[in-house]
Amino acid sequence: MRSQSYEQVLTKNGVQWEYMPQIRVDYIDVRKSQNNQARLINPINEELITRYALMDKEGFEAPAVVLWRSGKGKWNTIDGNQRIQVKVKHRHEFTDAYVVYNTDPKVIYRLTCTFNNQ
Repeated sequence: MRSQSYEQVLTKNGVQWEYMPQIRVDYIDVRKSQNNQARLINPINEELITRYALMDKEGFEAPAVVLWRSGKGKWNTIDGNQRIQVKVKHRHEFTDAYVVYNTDPKVIYRLTCTFNNQ
């Protein structure tokens, strides 16, 4: 689901981005994304996954995940590890996403911290 607040954060941070209604879940590097997050001790919050899974089951839409990739590899999450875990667990083939077109590690880290602290 599109999010005006997400779009404002991306625009305010001066990155080029695009909303994509369908990205294949299996094109996202789930393990690498978890290791690349600002939540250093517990990159995955099981309580939040349970909450998102219940929302998914009841038909509520969560905000789109935020992705980036360096080169031609799989996508990595800037924001949305828990939401991706729900998609994997429930065998969803697609997710919607904000795709960030920037490979500067400092910019990606700043965005990751920004989204994780909202």
